Amino acid sequence: MSVRVWVVRALVAGVAAAATLVGVGTPAHACSCVVGPKGALDTANAVFVAHVRPDGPREIDRGDYPAFLRHQVDVESVYLGRVAARVNVDAMRGMCGAELDPGRRYLIGSYGKQRYRIALCSFARPPSEGALTQARALFGAPYEPVATPTPERTDGATDLNPPAQVVWFPGPLWLYPLAGTVLVGALVLGVWRWRRARS
Repeated sequence: MSVRVWVVRALVAGVAAAATLVGVGTPAHACSCVVGPKGALDTANAVFVAHVRPDGPREIDRGDYPAFLRHQVDVESVYLGRVAARVNVDAMRGMCGAELDPGRRYLIGSYGKQRYRIALCSFARPPSEGALTQARALFGAPYEPVATPTPERTDGATDLNPPAQVVWFPGPLWLYPLAGTVLVGALVLGVWRWRRARS
């Protein structure tokens, strides 16, 4: 196979891959965590052990991004914050989101001031002995949830922003493979021209 044919095929394959990703339609954003599990607990506004109720979550449709699934949980013990015996935990959906399985117990480190929200970088894991030891080391012995629920916000604020430890990469996700394809194509074209000049 000649170098020219190889270059053309590589470029066509790259452009086709980028076009496929563009055709997905819904814009997405990449994200990454800049803290580990200890940092996720340490930066939480509330930390508690809870049992996710088995009746499943409901979607909170506000018509904007990101979207959330609301889970109702029964709180067993609290390490940080004033948390009621039954609260709603809103789990961000999508690539930067988090999942809670109905019927399971979790140690949850949430963000948000009067609503409990979790995302990719939040601490939401089964309460293993290691996780509970870590929580006790950070916050001390657990205590009982309060009997009176914390009132929901009434000022229109939504606390929709993800916590600071979630890093959003700019631009739609399809830009990254497209840029990579262009760079690879330019590199291959440069090698082909260099080889042609030497021959």
